[in-house]
Amino acid sequence: MEDRKRVRVLQINLQKSKLAANELNRQPCELALITEPYVYRNKVRLLDKNKGGVYACTAMDPSQGGPRACIRAAHHLKPWLVGTYSSRDIATVTMEINSIRAIAASVYLDINMDVRNELFVQLVKENKDTPLLVGMDSNAHSPLWGSADLNARGLQLEQLILSLDLHVLNRGNIPTFCTERASSVIDV
Repeated sequence: MEDRKRVRVLQINLQKSKLAANELNRQPCELALITEPYVYRNKVRLLDKNKGGVYACTAMDPSQGGPRACIRAAHHLKPWLVGTYSSRDIATVTMEINSIRAIAASVYLDINMDVRNELFVQLVKENKDTPLLVGMDSNAHSPLWGSADLNARGLQLEQLILSLDLHVLNRGNIPTFCTERASSVIDV
């Protein structure tokens, strides 16, 4: 039987912070699904490229302010950016884990936009036979992913998740978003 290796995965919202980016560089992970990275001159900055390649969409209007989702993936995973399913708010890579092709996506759902991101829906529907791991900053509340409450946005996202036959892997109710003023479970 073939020896299977586990991949250490981290999902994180850097809140555009230099300090958070530097802290991420100290974390032992092979795959980091990142939202709100530190961006300077429309490019993701400060992520240690010795720990893996940094993948984000660069084909966007520079006036938008750069990517809000990116992925750092260890070189041994043989990752490459899938431009077809990447935008300012979605970074998608194909990689190889234990000789199996898999897809990882980091998704930022802007609180001022609908939860149904058509590019994300297309990614899921067109890759049903490929293992898919998604880290999502949903900006929505639902007990499905550990929130204490349910809001209208959370209900809409629950329905989308169920309609796409996705499975939520969150465990417990430890806040995934923390500031001095508030904390909540909004990351899926």
